[in-house]
Amino acid sequence: AVRHVVNRTRGWKGCPFCNESYPVEIDLEGIRYPIGDAEIRVAGRRGVVYAAPTLIVHYVAAHGYQPPADFVNGVMADNRR
Repeated sequence: AVRHVVNRTRGWKGCPFCNESYPVEIDLEGIRYPIGDAEIRVAGRRGVVYAAPTLIVHYVAAHGYQPPADFVNGVMADNRR
């Protein structure tokens, strides 16, 4: 999901909860990607489309954030394509 971003900004946002290096980076299949400069869209059920900052990946992994189940199911469905 982070590979297909929208609403890219002109700057980077760091994590407000920790001292993670700036910009925050994630590892996807051995490739490092900076995050914090855009949003992702995730298709949920019944035509619902969720918008989230790309930092959501960091929030889940580093801080235990749990997005709504419908959002998670949409991400997982997108990753299977």
